[in-house]
Amino acid sequence: MDVLVKERLQPMADLLCGILAEILGCPPDSEKVRMCCFSVVSQCVFYHHCRTMISRLFPEQRLDAAAVEPLAGHIARFSLAAMKHLADPETPTSRPVSSGRRRH
Repeated sequence: MDVLVKERLQPMADLLCGILAEILGCPPDSEKVRMCCFSVVSQCVFYHHCRTMISRLFPEQRLDAAAVEPLAGHIARFSLAAMKHLADPETPTSRPVSSGRRRH
C-alpha cells in the first residue's frame, strides 16, 4: 500500500494541490487547498463507488465511458465556481477563476 501511495497517488495529489493552490492563491500545503482537493476527488469517486445506486435512482444518467467527459466537465465547473468564492482576493498570486470555456 505504501508503494502505491508513494509512486502513484502522491504525485497525482501533489499535482492537484498545486493547481488548486494557484487558483486559490494559497500555499499548496494549506488547509483550504487540502479541503478543496478532498472535495474534487470525492466528487470523482462518488460516481464510481455509487454507480449502482445512481443507476437505480436516476436510470437516465449515463455512467459509461462516454459519460466521463461530461461528468468531468461538470465537476470542474462546479468546483471552480465554489473556489471562486474561496479564493483570497488579497493574495497577489490568486488568479481569476475561469469557467474553462474558451471565448471566441
